[in-house]
Amino acid sequence: MAAAVAAFTAPEASAVSTLAPATPTASSAGAAVASAFVSAGSRVVLPTGDTVVLSAAGAQVLPGGPSQAFSTYRDTSGDSYLVPAEAVPFAGRLLDLSLFDVTRLARTAQSTADGRIPVSLTFGAGVTPSAPAGVTLTAVSGQTATGYLTLASGTAFAAALRQQIAADKAAGRTVGSGGLGGLSSMRVVGAGTPVTPDYPMRILQINAVGADGAPLDGYVNLINTDDSRKMTLNEPIVDGVARVALPAGNYAAYLNDYTFDSQGMASADALVAVNDLAVPATGDVPALTLDARTATAPFSVTTPQPATPQLSVQQMIRTPTAGPTVAVGAFEIFSGTVPITMSPAPAAKVGEFLEDTFLNSSGPTTASEGTYQYQYFTDFESDHVDADQTHHLASADLAAEAEDIASDPALAGGAHTVGATPMVPIVGPGFQFGVQMPPKSTSYFTPGPWVTGVSGPWASGPGKPQGPNLLTGARIFHAGQASERTWGQAPSAPGFGRYPEAAAGMNCQACVGAGNMDLEFYDAGDSHPDTIGDDFDDVDTAAFYWNGQQVPQPQFGPPAVIVPNIGTGPATVRAVLDTDHPAGEKQSTNTHTDVTFQYTGQTDPSATLPDGNYCPATFAAGQQSAPCQIMPILTIGYQYGALSRTNVALSPVQSLVLDIGHHSFGGHGSHAPITSAQASVSFDGGSTWQNVPTLGADGHYAALWRNPAPGTSVTVRVTATDSIGGMITQTVANPYTVG
Repeated sequence: MAAAVAAFTAPEASAVSTLAPATPTASSAGAAVASAFVSAGSRVVLPTGDTVVLSAAGAQVLPGGPSQAFSTYRDTSGDSYLVPAEAVPFAGRLLDLSLFDVTRLARTAQSTADGRIPVSLTFGAGVTPSAPAGVTLTAVSGQTATGYLTLASGTAFAAALRQQIAADKAAGRTVGSGGLGGLSSMRVVGAGTPVTPDYPMRILQINAVGADGAPLDGYVNLINTDDSRKMTLNEPIVDGVARVALPAGNYAAYLNDYTFDSQGMASADALVAVNDLAVPATGDVPALTLDARTATAPFSVTTPQPATPQLSVQQMIRTPTAGPTVAVGAFEIFSGTVPITMSPAPAAKVGEFLEDTFLNSSGPTTASEGTYQYQYFTDFESDHVDADQTHHLASADLAAEAEDIASDPALAGGAHTVGATPMVPIVGPGFQFGVQMPPKSTSYFTPGPWVTGVSGPWASGPGKPQGPNLLTGARIFHAGQASERTWGQAPSAPGFGRYPEAAAGMNCQACVGAGNMDLEFYDAGDSHPDTIGDDFDDVDTAAFYWNGQQVPQPQFGPPAVIVPNIGTGPATVRAVLDTDHPAGEKQSTNTHTDVTFQYTGQTDPSATLPDGNYCPATFAAGQQSAPCQIMPILTIGYQYGALSRTNVALSPVQSLVLDIGHHSFGGHGSHAPITSAQASVSFDGGSTWQNVPTLGADGHYAALWRNPAPGTSVTVRVTATDSIGGMITQTVANPYTVG
């Protein structure tokens, strides 16, 4: 057995910057940009060979990795950690938690083209350094070494961890106590040592008991619930005991204990919660006992139709009286073989506590296609942990949405992954999951706000095209509601989301906060203005300009930039993105987006980013709670008429309805009037153009043209302006196929 602390929440887009001298000139703003950027579409490789895709709604662990159960944790800086179960017994002692900080890995560690994880290692006195399984050493000096892991080698590392767990069990040792071949520690290169605040300290002893009644090795998460900035840490437990120096005050403690089988695979997970613990300023400090045998509350859901669990997530979200929220928990994916139980716990006396439990389950597959016809997304929240966590749902308790997926003809016939994540109060969405679904399926939701999306089909081999990941901001579903949504309707073009809900759970793509400006492109979309997306098999080229001067971009990651020290304005800001799809798609094969807006430096209350979203500009400054202003960047919504499910034109006359607006969250954002829009078409790849009749006003326009002969290329260009100096031009080659 081992213990770990964990919970996984949205790895919000964030950046780190080297700030220039505080002057808002083009040269200084252009010279100092984020040295790294975490955004939608970032892929992270864990040391175990598991692949995680980060998006605005959280993280998706891709199928095919070696791990099926994970412990998770979100610290006070907003970094999210994802620790595979087989690494948990060693995490924090032999394996530094920096190895599992997915926010950091996406931001810094995996900046190399081959996605290596650069690591530094130390070995015990007298031990000759040798590479652990899966690690390639690049240099050795005394008892220290440097090296790296990769996606391919991580699988061997995970297998070695499981083998050591199995050996410990066979020898009757505490799991994890047998070590890793003389390794003293391994961490990501450049990871620092946490600094402990300088407060008068009291010594707290923690006694930890595993599910088998024996002392355990692992970790306990401690949070000062008066102010999490005073003390929030993961404290190692050795032989069932941890002794930690803490400032006097109120605390919460959370423990995660895995049970492993004889092969080193996780077979059960127990979460122990103590919501209130007082550390007195004087006198004796009572010892705290955390006993995994008290985790007797299993979670189960009965659905109206038969369904098999695909993903189970349990989070304990702790909000102190002051300071950032911390979340701990665990999740299990794909197989449903690692049941999670929790210890009953009352509501918090100091600060707030939220238990959030999510379950994705799906109906039986079809014999012919191997895809699921329906799935359930259920989420339950409570301010305490109940001893009875069984839920029996009737059809009237749920909302139903018919999912209709349109696609490029090159992708037709492939199954798509349909997923959803709940918008959890305080923390926001933290995980994505879904299963393979046919072009038409049904999703059922418990009432509340949900972020939904589709992805794939994933590429089936080298040079094979794959569909984009599409995501919508949170939508509120109601019991008994019936709705329908069409995904992937042409065109797949970059855009800036317009979300009906203020708390959309999404990144602000163009925002100013804490002296920084963030600009971020999503390179795919569909006909819904609230859909954004990433296309992993395209090639993006971006450029950003401040008063006509180009701002350097980070050399890796998605097309995004943080411009620091922007001052009070004014400035003309321009962003340009070109995308090219070389992998065989027939539609939206390349796009060109050129957008300009005016930065005035003025604060507009109606453009303040609402709570429940993420502001990369303030995260870059380490001031997550600072006000954030949405910039008046234009975006284009498209509705092509008379298209088939594979986006093939069914009429000789093509109609296009345009919905021009600004990046917005529930109406928060610019309301500047749209002053013009013009559509143009080309039938020779952009060599010649003709303006087509484009009629309308106030952001709503309609255009008509006659389609050319079947098989002819069509390129559509739309230009629009607003009343405050904003302009956008977007060109999409082959937005649909002429039938």
